Amino acid sequence: MPDKLIKLMLHHVPESVRKGIKIAALQDGITMQSLIVNILREWLDWRAREKGEI
Repeated sequence: MPDKLIKLMLHHVPESVRKGIKIAALQDGITMQSLIVNILREWLDWRAREKGEI
């Protein structure tokens, strides 16, 4: 996922959410970008299951 897209997404969330993502990424030993991509994948999978697509 391009860095510009992630920066755009982070621009639209509250500072507390950005801090939470950064802390979670640090605890997992990964970058914020990787954590965001993982969260988005999980959400998309959940949404597909809810719609019966999986």
